[in-house]
Amino acid sequence: MEKHARITIKGLAAQLGVSHTTVSLALRNHASLPKATRDRIKDFANKAGYHPDPMLGSLVAYRQRNSPQAFKGALAWLTNYPTRDGWKRPSTLGYFTGARQRAEELGYRLDEIWLQEPDLDSKRIRQILVSRNVRGLLFPPQPAPNTRIDLNLEGFAAATFGYSLVNFHLPVVMNHQFRNMMLLVQQLASGGARKIGLAMPLANDERVYHNYAAGYWAGTHFSPKAQAVKAVPLHLPKTLEQKTFLQWIEKYRPEVIIAEAGYADQVLEYLQKAGFSVPDEVGIALVNIPYRNKYYSGIDENHELIGATAVDVVSDMSRRNETGENDQSKHVLIDGVWKAGKSIRLPAGNV
Repeated sequence: MEKHARITIKGLAAQLGVSHTTVSLALRNHASLPKATRDRIKDFANKAGYHPDPMLGSLVAYRQRNSPQAFKGALAWLTNYPTRDGWKRPSTLGYFTGARQRAEELGYRLDEIWLQEPDLDSKRIRQILVSRNVRGLLFPPQPAPNTRIDLNLEGFAAATFGYSLVNFHLPVVMNHQFRNMMLLVQQLASGGARKIGLAMPLANDERVYHNYAAGYWAGTHFSPKAQAVKAVPLHLPKTLEQKTFLQWIEKYRPEVIIAEAGYADQVLEYLQKAGFSVPDEVGIALVNIPYRNKYYSGIDENHELIGATAVDVVSDMSRRNETGENDQSKHVLIDGVWKAGKSIRLPAGNV
C-alpha cells in the first residue's frame, strides 16, 4: 500500500506562499488575522487533507499538566444580582471555589465583576474586560429564569452555568438535573419510602427547563422500585406559602418531601410549625444539597467539579481561539452523588 507523506504546516505555508506562523495562527482561528485570511487558509488545508497530529497534541497537553503554568491572563466571573454579593449562595460559592482553583492551576486569575455596578453599561464592561486582559467569561446562575444580558462577547471565550441565561448561544456546564432527580427518587424508594412528594416554587423548576419535574415523574414510574412508589401530585406553586403547602401535606401525606436547596429551611420551618417531627414523621431530601451542608440528605451536585469543568471548557476554547457566540450550544452535564444526612429516616435504614 502506498504511504503518503504527512501534510505539515510548513508544507502548507510553502504552497500558500505565506509564513509558517501565519498558517499556524489561521488554523488556530487566531483573531490577529483577518477572518477572510483565516477562512482561506483553513479551506486550503482541509482540501489538502491536513489534520493536526494527535500525538503531538497529547505531548503538549502532558507538558502543560506537569509544568508550572505561566500567567496567561484573566478569566471573568460575571455576576448579575441586584446586590454585589447576592450571587453568594451555597451552590454558586461551590462553583466559584472549583473555578478559582482550576483557573490558578492553568495559569489564570479569576476576577469577579458585578454587572449591576452603578453607571456600568455594556460598553464600559467591555473596556474593563479588555484592560484586565480577560480571555474568557464565566456566567454563574442568574437571579431569575430567562435572564438576558446586554454584552458584546466578540473576542472572548465564554460559558454559562445552567439555563437561566437565555440570550447567548454558549457552552452550558451544569449538574445533570434529570439524572440527579431520578437518582434521588431511586435512593428514597430503596430506603423504603412509598409516598414521595415534590415541592418547590414553579420558577425553580422553570429555570432548569422542568428537569426536576421530569426526573421525578420518570423516577416514580420507571425506577427499579417504581411499582412500590406512589407518586404524589406535584406542589409547584408560584410562591411557596405555608397555608397551601400544609394543605398539600394534609391531603397527600408524603413520607418524604423532595425540595430545592434555596427553600429547604422554609419547608423545614413550615413542617415544624405545624407540629410535624422531622425526620420521624416527615423527611426532607434535597435534589441539590447546599455546598458543604451536613444536615440535609439528598444529591451532592459536585459543585467544585462543575466550576472546574467550566474553566476547562473556557480555557480550551480560548486556546483554540473560539470566541463569541457558538452556532450551537454544547452541554456538559456532571452527575451528582447521593449523600446521607440527618433529614430523613426510612424503614430500610440505608438512606
